[in-house]
Amino acid sequence: MAALLSSGATSVAAAPTAAQATPVVFEAASVKPHGGLATGSYVGRQPGGRLAAAAATLRELIEFAYEIQPFQLLNDRKWIDEERWDISAKLADVPAAPSRGQADTLLLALRSLLADRFQLVVRKETRQLPIYAIVLARGDGRLGPQLTRSAIDCAALRAAREKGDTTPLPAGAQACGAQGRIGSIQMRGSPLSDFAARLAERLHRTVVDRTGLTGAWDLSLTYTPDPEQIVTAVAQGVQPQFDPNGPSFFTAVQEQLGLKVEAATGPVEVLIVERADRARPD
Repeated sequence: MAALLSSGATSVAAAPTAAQATPVVFEAASVKPHGGLATGSYVGRQPGGRLAAAAATLRELIEFAYEIQPFQLLNDRKWIDEERWDISAKLADVPAAPSRGQADTLLLALRSLLADRFQLVVRKETRQLPIYAIVLARGDGRLGPQLTRSAIDCAALRAAREKGDTTPLPAGAQACGAQGRIGSIQMRGSPLSDFAARLAERLHRTVVDRTGLTGAWDLSLTYTPDPEQIVTAVAQGVQPQFDPNGPSFFTAVQEQLGLKVEAATGPVEVLIVERADRARPD
């Protein structure tokens, strides 16, 4: 991939950095090649400070550990994208939910596990790459019917909870944040930067908010997914439900939200795989 490299590129191991006094590791972990055919994969948290992965590629494990999108991981080793692994791991203590800006204990432990068992070393760089920007579609600034100011500010509620506020949550706060499935995105009480993050998952590029709209918003977007999205969903064992006669994604964004998605160029942080070996047997 041709791109301009920033001058601040650095090499880092997948494990916690040397600046951390004690590396975060799992108390117990099992890593095994996945046997048989896989119709889908899973990587996720389990109760009790546990991590589980089933039929997951090393690519999927890295993306989960570093909280990046697929387009942000650059790798030229074919097996990383194809060979599948089963993982069962447990932390010694159940970690508290991380606050915004705090390190996630389980993800740090997974990075240590990948460095130990797969000898994973990655390098972070910032590159100037194609991105998308969401902007206002109308010169008069009028928004679409499915984008409205929210009566709930989820970020403010989270901050209050982190400070110990036990005031009962207002009605609708349980729906805070952005959720989506193939053919739809819903958001409540969140900034448009959260919506941009959801778009990045679908467009396979970094998406930035350049609307100038601040504060918390509610939105509902429905569209007909393109064939590639449908095929990917089915391959992952998900049967998407959508209106086959609905608007395309870009048309829906403009008609329903009064926004427009434009091509642009901007800085994108990427993770480059410098070294990776197949995991040692348990």
